[in-house]
Amino acid sequence: TLLVDGLSFDVRWGSSLLLTGHNGAGKSSIFRCMGGLWPIKKGSIYRPISPSSASNVGLTGVVYYLPQRPYNALGTLAEQFCYPDAPPASLTDGQLRRWLDFADLGHLADMPGALTDELDWEFILSRGEQQRL
Repeated sequence: TLLVDGLSFDVRWGSSLLLTGHNGAGKSSIFRCMGGLWPIKKGSIYRPISPSSASNVGLTGVVYYLPQRPYNALGTLAEQFCYPDAPPASLTDGQLRRWLDFADLGHLADMPGALTDELDWEFILSRGEQQRL
């Protein structure tokens, strides 16, 4: 399905961009593609690259976007925390808890199955917790 035909824009440092349109027009879909959550089949998306980034996938730590509604993936707490990347093998439960504590979410690591089971976080977390995660 074609999302947008011939879309082209750039946002210069210090500038902002407001996308508007009716419900279902594809505004959120554009940002999901920009963020690397959805692959694009044709065309290109060019993003700034962080010096610490090895690739140009996603927004690479230089640009972030905050959707109007959080996106939650099915999976363990570590998978949700690291999405869209897989959790690094070196990530320990203690390290995950420390990172969650920064967002006042350390208590989530104590939930039964949070570290081992595939859970639907959209139904478990409040909207505020989803945004912080």
